[in-house]
Amino acid sequence: MSDTALGVGQAILTSGLATLIVLGVQRWQRERTKPLGLRLGHLGPAVIIVVLALLGTIATITASFGGLYWLAGAMATATTAGIINSWVLLVEIKPDLAHDHGVSAGS
Repeated sequence: MSDTALGVGQAILTSGLATLIVLGVQRWQRERTKPLGLRLGHLGPAVIIVVLALLGTIATITASFGGLYWLAGAMATATTAGIINSWVLLVEIKPDLAHDHGVSAGS
């Protein structure tokens, strides 16, 4: 497969990932009253993932500066963000469930 064909496939993937930013900006606008750190936590990973995927697309098409390594960075970032979000969700829900069942959070 040629670098150009592979790069075009990555460009299609990147354009799909760009919808993450569009959705993130819409969420950003709805949550104007929430703290800036929380809003950046929602939008930041999406921007990083799309930028890394875009760099990978350009690098693959031009056969320069790393190629597919940028895409691997985007996937590692997406995986890390997903794990962190899952952990935060678990920490936020667990005390609520314990409270609902009359169990203290420390036990």
